[in-house]
Amino acid sequence: MEGCNGVGGDNGVGEVGGVGEVGGVTVAAGRLSKAQRREQLLDAAEAIVVRTRSAAVTMEAVAAEAGVSKALPYAHFTNAETLLLALYGREITRLASRLDHELEDDSRTGEEQLRSVVHALFDVLAERGIVLSIFVRSAIPERADGGLRVGQRYIASLLRRTLGLEVEHSIVLGTIAFASLSGAVESYARRDARRAVIEESAFCYLVAGARAIAEAETEAQS
Repeated sequence: MEGCNGVGGDNGVGEVGGVGEVGGVTVAAGRLSKAQRREQLLDAAEAIVVRTRSAAVTMEAVAAEAGVSKALPYAHFTNAETLLLALYGREITRLASRLDHELEDDSRTGEEQLRSVVHALFDVLAERGIVLSIFVRSAIPERADGGLRVGQRYIASLLRRTLGLEVEHSIVLGTIAFASLSGAVESYARRDARRAVIEESAFCYLVAGARAIAEAETEAQS
């Protein structure tokens, strides 16, 4: 989206923009709100990440991509790293929302729900795979959650909800599964195999791990 060059302020309005799309929403000519301007800058950063195949941008490059002054990005983000962290956060929020949606139908078995979740994951990869795979290979995910392993804990929660694993077991398998799914993301991005093959492999890996844990628990109690 093109805009008029000028000095960005912190009034929550920003510079004048033309007609275009910001964060998937069509915006008419006029001043963008603070939220819309933030989305525009994230969109610009995303375009650079996809074009360069690297989770690295400069504030100046983002400003040029967005068609705004060099000063304006600093009104929304401290530096390029905080901008990338925000972009990564947006991607993960969208992904989690999509996966959580698959759990709303509780009439299915746990394995059926998990299969739907894995299928939804690959639907997202088909749409957003380039961005996600670039971030997976970078240090951004670790910086984003401060080493709290948010992704692993999310998968652990997912395994508890779908397969009924105990907390301790879900944490262990969640950590292993996170690495496995990250590998699946990269494999899909590289086109190592057809989507159906990678998707089925990821699902079977999760189910096999859960079944092995359940069997071991049963044996230990007998």
